[in-house]
Amino acid sequence: MLVGIALVVAGCVTPAPAPAPWTGAGDIPCPVTGSVHFTNDYGDPRSGGRRHEGIDIFAPRGRTNVAVVNGTIAHRFDPAGGNTIWLTDKNGHRYVYLHLDRFAGAPRTVTAGEVIGYSGDTGNAFGVHTHLEIRPNGGASINPYGTLLEACPNRT
Repeated sequence: MLVGIALVVAGCVTPAPAPAPWTGAGDIPCPVTGSVHFTNDYGDPRSGGRRHEGIDIFAPRGRTNVAVVNGTIAHRFDPAGGNTIWLTDKNGHRYVYLHLDRFAGAPRTVTAGEVIGYSGDTGNAFGVHTHLEIRPNGGASINPYGTLLEACPNRT
């Protein structure tokens, strides 16, 4: 994030542009295709004194996960999140998919609706699901529950 950085040109100071404000996810596809189940478990306690920073979207193993926005994806693996995708849009907003069974293709630029991975239970997961986080400007997570209610009419 470039907040507070300035550019000095010939004695003039020009403030760096502020990051694009978060205006909500808008009209996005459901990140997991087909029939899904989720509840508002954002903020629930987790092991090690942590809090849940996303929503768990339950679906069968191998269920297709799609990009919710146009952007670039990076693949990660860690003990807690397992197979993880970080999808970052042109404004720096980040959508994080955790516990994937596997990735679909290499890290790359993607369009909304493109297949990027498959639901699983890698890392510190209980049951097969995709954990989704929304991180405006790449910062702290916000509760994605309302966004998912609108995006996933196939919710049971």
